[in-house]
Amino acid sequence: WRYVWLGVIGGVLTLVRWQDGLALTVAAFDVAVQGRLLPTWRKRIAFASSRLALVALSGLAVFTPQMIAWYVLYGRPFTIPQGSDFMRWSAPAIGPVLLSPLRGLISWTPLAAAGLLGLPWMWRRSRRLAVTAAFFFLSSVYVNAAVVDWWAGEAFGARRFLSCFPMMALGATALIAGSGRARGVLRIAVAALVCANLLLLFHYELFMLGYRSLAAYPDDWSTLWLDRFLTPVRLLASLF
Repeated sequence: WRYVWLGVIGGVLTLVRWQDGLALTVAAFDVAVQGRLLPTWRKRIAFASSRLALVALSGLAVFTPQMIAWYVLYGRPFTIPQGSDFMRWSAPAIGPVLLSPLRGLISWTPLAAAGLLGLPWMWRRSRRLAVTAAFFFLSSVYVNAAVVDWWAGEAFGARRFLSCFPMMALGATALIAGSGRARGVLRIAVAALVCANLLLLFHYELFMLGYRSLAAYPDDWSTLWLDRFLTPVRLLASLF
């Protein structure tokens, strides 16, 4: 039943966004780790095939409504609705999707970097969890970077990485918990990054609400990293 529920959860995530089906790799890693405890290769293969079949069948069962909709609309149960040109698998924009001021993951949400830096400490606590988190993140980077509009249209930050944030939260927690004497400093640093992101959100919302004289669109380094701190001052000055 554990593997059935893993498939159900993976199917629900895939319904939200097909890329999030990468979360099913959790089941694959789990099967690999559990199978190593069995004495013979025959038993390991039987264990792996039966458990992965449960994951696949339960995941497909939950994903069935989407397959029906795609079949009705496009004539195929599995497809990319935006068309075959939507993905550029051989030319992923990995650098920009992570670091560009045009909604790069780390440039807009540097707290994500704390989550990645925590992977070595997560490895000390649970190698299976660390490998799973790293694989899921790297796969997500590749898929998101391969999309034609890797910046994901109009949004606050790298919205297509939303499914990675629970694992990044685990990484940030492991970083703080395993840092020894530097724990207090890291806590302050993480809190500062959270506050900086809230300031950026405030700046972005002011722009979207039409207050263009107070907040320019954050699509360059100066606006992205300097103006967020000046925007509250400008707002107070405009009020008084």
